[in-house]
Amino acid sequence: VSEQSEVIFGIPVHKRSTELRNILGMFSGILPFKCDLKRDLELADLLKQISASRKEDYAHQDYLIVDLIRSLKIKASESFLYDIVINYVPFNFDLNFGENMQTTAYWLQSEYEKLPLQICWRDYTKQQSLELGLHYSYNYFTPEEIKLFADRILFILEQFTVNPDTNIQNIKILPEKELQILSVFNNTKVEYDLQKNIVDLFNQQVERTPHLTAIVHNHEVLTYQQLNEKANQLAHFLQGKGVKQETLVPICIERGLNMIIGILGILKAGGAYVPVDPEYPQERINYMLEDTAASIIVSSKTSRTKLQSSNNFDVIELDTDWSIIQKQSTANLQNNIAPHQLAYVIYTSGSTGKPKGVMIEHCNVYSFVSWCMHEFSKSNFEIVYAGTSICFDLSIFEIFYPLCAGKPLRIIESGLYIGKYLPEDSNVLINTVPSVIQHLLNERTDLRNISVLNMAGEPISLQVQQALDADKIEIRNLYGPTEDTTYSTIHRLKNGEAITIGHPISNTQIYIVTKQIKLAPVGITGEICIGGEGLARGYLNRATLTTEKFIQNPFSETPGARIYKTGDLGRWLPDGSIEYLGRSDNQIKIRGYRIELGEIESVLQQSNLVKQVAVAVKENTAGLKHLVGYIVPKDFFEKETVISYLKNKLPEYMVPAIWIELKELPQTSNGKIDRKALPDPADFEQLKEKYVAPGNEIEKKLATIWEELLGIERAGVNDNFFELGGDSILVMRMASYIERSFLLSIPINVIFKFSNIKTLGKYLSNQAGVSFQDKNNTSFELVDL
Repeated sequence: VSEQSEVIFGIPVHKRSTELRNILGMFSGILPFKCDLKRDLELADLLKQISASRKEDYAHQDYLIVDLIRSLKIKASESFLYDIVINYVPFNFDLNFGENMQTTAYWLQSEYEKLPLQICWRDYTKQQSLELGLHYSYNYFTPEEIKLFADRILFILEQFTVNPDTNIQNIKILPEKELQILSVFNNTKVEYDLQKNIVDLFNQQVERTPHLTAIVHNHEVLTYQQLNEKANQLAHFLQGKGVKQETLVPICIERGLNMIIGILGILKAGGAYVPVDPEYPQERINYMLEDTAASIIVSSKTSRTKLQSSNNFDVIELDTDWSIIQKQSTANLQNNIAPHQLAYVIYTSGSTGKPKGVMIEHCNVYSFVSWCMHEFSKSNFEIVYAGTSICFDLSIFEIFYPLCAGKPLRIIESGLYIGKYLPEDSNVLINTVPSVIQHLLNERTDLRNISVLNMAGEPISLQVQQALDADKIEIRNLYGPTEDTTYSTIHRLKNGEAITIGHPISNTQIYIVTKQIKLAPVGITGEICIGGEGLARGYLNRATLTTEKFIQNPFSETPGARIYKTGDLGRWLPDGSIEYLGRSDNQIKIRGYRIELGEIESVLQQSNLVKQVAVAVKENTAGLKHLVGYIVPKDFFEKETVISYLKNKLPEYMVPAIWIELKELPQTSNGKIDRKALPDPADFEQLKEKYVAPGNEIEKKLATIWEELLGIERAGVNDNFFELGGDSILVMRMASYIERSFLLSIPINVIFKFSNIKTLGKYLSNQAGVSFQDKNNTSFELVDL
């Protein structure tokens, strides 16, 4: 179950040698024993191997553990070679236990146990009976976990006695009653009319509430009827341009009413929309357009400038072309959308250096929104904020659920602007990542107008949990990959309770499996695999990757049923909820962005600027996560050249701000990069600029702001904000602090441009029209920055 081929445990030995035979005292000890669990071994051969190894090890029992630890160069904090002690005690004399005694188990707990678990077997040979004793520390296990563990050991033991010729990889570890428990955990079947689609749901809502507000952007408002008519006009226009079933239509447009009109128009025309962020690097946009083989694109006059890779497609500018589009009919189109027809393709980070398009069908979205309608039917909210980029799957909830539920949708610049609009609305539903909520809390934003809060995309920190009142706000933790249509599990938070990712949503099955794709028992870590109605068709133009990640469901009797291997680790808890335990690979999430570290490394390897590169996630003293790039340069390291190269190929959030030059990357014994051995940036001298203290009042104020935001002791005027751990969320907070301290409004892009205190201070001085002097009384020349 541990997925380890080698296991070390302790065996008690008496250690009373011939020389000590006549000396009174206790001479017992613990002998470390290593067991090699080769997959091709049969049970009988394994037992013979253990017996032979044990006899050989007994010959060396006088070798002191202290000397062994010293010779292995094990740190004092890691001095235990084993976590479990196993003791076998034979009783070869008669005991009055009666006849036909069964194998039994007992368990004792204590906070004073030095080891997590001690297992004692008592073999009453003449009664042909065994007794299993488990002595455990409740610092490691709960009574429920130990009870399950005892049942499993006894279940495995029965297989030893019944069929000793069984191969060890075929040993079953789950008793029948526990298999039944797992089936109960996945009892999520709900009947939906899966012949319908998301366009049906929206059209029905338009009929019910034609004059209610559908979307709001700044001071612009559209009712359901107005939105529907505009979407219909665009859909008719697109069909006239050749859009039909399975036509992929990229939409590259700034946030606003036209963004929603464009998405609905593409869907109503029968096409599948492909969101493209106008802020993406040109090369990434070009790749997405080529990968989709786009012939028609929905855009705007402003965003069209990024669509220059080819002249083989027709660009529809919704703002400038609307005079032509509005001549089309406002009537609903005949809806011939099939359940398994594509609805959208969202591109996510890919380990090969190229993003991969996840293909979501109408039946997937319909099932997801149907769950939303049920889950939030009794929730008290009057408006939903859409602050997530349409290039990320959280936007699926923000757009389609409210428009199908008759709730108004307010489009905002991003989640970082939630605090700007909260005073205008009451009973707001917010759907965002925990990092954004942390930002709002740091800004002391009044959250009283939030009545429902969904957080997803990354783990919720204890600080965020403790700062929110789950009695006043309806709070949910939601988990799910893009490949399963946004959300797969749900947990409703309660004050003071531990956070999990909860239970599977309706028509979704969660399987936690071993490397052999066998069900992991309750409490045992494994890979989270997902099945059900939300599962994507696969990856666009990536048949091999689709086959690798979307595999046949071995736990279902439904023909063609599949599961998606997420790469996430988790374990079932006894109550049927799931504890998330991180990733099994190099995919990470920062501020909700899904990033394959391999994509960053692959792109840079192609640059001809490096011999070797590794990218890792590090956390600074303030608990802020940031990307760090480790470089073995080809000739010499030019940091700005490397950063510029990546920014031309990857989104801003995928470009490390901290870079460390190494002579070579640390390697494991098998020649792979040892990521755990990559040095901590905080201890790396080459990152430390020579400290230059603030020289005037503006610089002193800025330094104080930096120190508070970044959690550092002192900020020098030449230090780079982003190399110290700054990110886009902290930039927002800095802008807010500057506005309060200097009574000046500062554009966000200015902070990205002037990333140290010296240049930013000059900019602020120039904006304020104030001359200042440094500590040497040398006046700065105020220039137009």
